[in-house]
Amino acid sequence: MQWAISCVVSIAFITQLISINWASAEETLIGLRWSRIQELENLVSAGARMRYVTSKIAIFNLDDVLETIETTALVFADTAESGESYYLVEHLHNSPAQVVYRDSVGWALIRIETERFREILEFQEFLWPLPEVYSLRGWQQLVSRKKAAEAPESLVVELLNRVDSEVLREHVLKLALLQPDQGSDTSNLRSRYAFRSELQQSTGYIRDRMEEYLGPDRVQTQVFEVDGTEMMNVIGELRGSDSSAGYYVLCAHYDAVGSRSAGWVWQTDPAPGADDNATGVALVLESARVLADVKLPWSVRFIAFSGEEIGLWGSRAFAERAKERDEQILGVLNFDMVGFNDLSHRLQLVANPASRWLAQLLMETDERFKIGLEIELLEEANARLSDHAPFWARGFDAILGIENYLPIDSTSAAVRRGLYRVNRQYHTVADVPDSINWDLVRRSSGLAVAFIGQFAQSKGLPNLAVFPGDLWTTNDDTLRLRVSNTGLASANGDIRVALQRCALDTNNCETIYETSVRLNLDAGDARDLAVPWDRFGQSVFRLEVDVDDIVEEVSEDDNQAVQLLRRVPVVESRVFPNPFEVGKRGFVSFAGIPLRSTVKIFSVDGASIWTGREEWQGALSREVRWSGQNDAGFAVSGGTYIYTITGVDGMILQKGKLTVVR
Repeated sequence: MQWAISCVVSIAFITQLISINWASAEETLIGLRWSRIQELENLVSAGARMRYVTSKIAIFNLDDVLETIETTALVFADTAESGESYYLVEHLHNSPAQVVYRDSVGWALIRIETERFREILEFQEFLWPLPEVYSLRGWQQLVSRKKAAEAPESLVVELLNRVDSEVLREHVLKLALLQPDQGSDTSNLRSRYAFRSELQQSTGYIRDRMEEYLGPDRVQTQVFEVDGTEMMNVIGELRGSDSSAGYYVLCAHYDAVGSRSAGWVWQTDPAPGADDNATGVALVLESARVLADVKLPWSVRFIAFSGEEIGLWGSRAFAERAKERDEQILGVLNFDMVGFNDLSHRLQLVANPASRWLAQLLMETDERFKIGLEIELLEEANARLSDHAPFWARGFDAILGIENYLPIDSTSAAVRRGLYRVNRQYHTVADVPDSINWDLVRRSSGLAVAFIGQFAQSKGLPNLAVFPGDLWTTNDDTLRLRVSNTGLASANGDIRVALQRCALDTNNCETIYETSVRLNLDAGDARDLAVPWDRFGQSVFRLEVDVDDIVEEVSEDDNQAVQLLRRVPVVESRVFPNPFEVGKRGFVSFAGIPLRSTVKIFSVDGASIWTGREEWQGALSREVRWSGQNDAGFAVSGGTYIYTITGVDGMILQKGKLTVVR
């Protein structure tokens, strides 16, 4: 494993470094430098519990990695004792917290006595509890399907025409002002600070509007507690035709803060938060109103989160519960500050690598329906300053829609190009409705409505579909292919399903599996087919359903899909091809071997020919490849060779013969 090493340490050194009172210790963390995602994947797959990751370092529980790190780049080691907790902070101030690590890009890890949380919050407004487990998914380039048959364009245009600037304005005024008709005088400004009891008035307003739009039986509140104070998320649901198909989240936070105003005191001073984030809440409420009667293949949850400004507490509570319940969240659209900029109709979409598909689909939606936003994509897996971040931490795909990330960054390209005016009212008592660009709020709301509405179900027809990701290997090494029906009606009858193996450029495909299947798929159902394909390694596959176009469908655009699949044996190690015919295949694969195991090739008389170790081969995991050359780089002659696979403890795990044909 090749780490970006700044200091090489051993386990013994780490143990010596951390001299603590183990009897009182709750947990010990270490920070490790990394450069390739495979390094982290290997640690996690070996049982290490990752707590946080940025582009520079990853934080792990020490006990979980002691058995897996022999040498690595240690950035810090720290132990919390009983009654202490770890928090992440942004833009660390001169607070009384114990600073564990401070990163040059602006974030820090601190350790505090839990009972001092409110005291620390006086100095540091944003405290995000260090997640118990942080998912690597967001840092991986993944392809997600999360789509359905597209609705007629006329239906979406009709939905867009329903988006009403005056309704959006009314929501913002009600959330920011005590008396919406009396203007933005200081005495008329609300406070929506999360610890203020009057925030419940805004909670009630949001709940009432959702019940009006979606029905009382479709709205609930999720109660959570922060330092002894109860706070609430308001959740409205638009149910889809298939209760098992999962749901999208359209969300915004409704609490506010005025901490950038000189001398601001949260107990007495207002925090109107018109742009941050009454505009986002207005977008969510208006989307619920416009989409209330639309029939969709999956559900939508419209959520107003509380506690965002003090550390993303509401979204954290929701995402954690969804993770515990193994809920299928198809994607999260989080909107935060979409109304201040008056220089352009610019909207920045912030995504991590795994969620990039969501941002791209939003951009396609804007272009397809001529919404008129100037959308800019920012792929930044380190972006953590809004309610998308707790979803990233738990492996859910999510994006942030915002006027500019960060709103007070005067050095951003958008400012230099004259596309964005720095929002100096951000987090101040001057964040009032008078400065809102209502047309930008309307267009942003239209984007959310069109994104959801374009998948409305308008025909009573089935829709057979295969997507990238529908081909996978089970825990018993069986290859399976999933066929879905994302339409409104059942799909019945005999159809042909085919699987082809292609070159990396998706050309020169050969059929490796084709079968006739009698379907009886209700709307929203899927069927998994076992594919008799026992080859392992990496291949490009073309999946195809209803090859002969027998079934009348809503659309046939998703009857084919291309997927890159790397199959590694799970049940036992495999060596293939054997015999190895030089020139026909480029290498022999020793696949499904344990992490850090060693493969050795010997001649029949016992002479060592070649040695390879699992971690030496770059991005490959649990696989070693041999190209038919000896350690000196010369081609070996044809004949029979002996191979061994040895574990990290030196025990021989497997031994066999390998034939080379020239």
